[in-house]
Amino acid sequence: MATALGPEATPEQAERLRASLGLDRPVWEQYLDWLRGVVTGDFGDTLAQPSRPVSGELAARGCR
Repeated sequence: MATALGPEATPEQAERLRASLGLDRPVWEQYLDWLRGVVTGDFGDTLAQPSRPVSGELAARGCR
């Protein structure tokens, strides 16, 4: 979390980021959501800012 928020991030900011990324949910729930997305071609968004769809990044690099 320190990488995404910076070294001065408060615990509250870290918790908000975890919640926004869905990391506060059980692992099995996160996995099922990810698997649903993969089946429909939605690989989520990049963590780099600005956030972009991973599928678009793969397409831009010629990955299939």
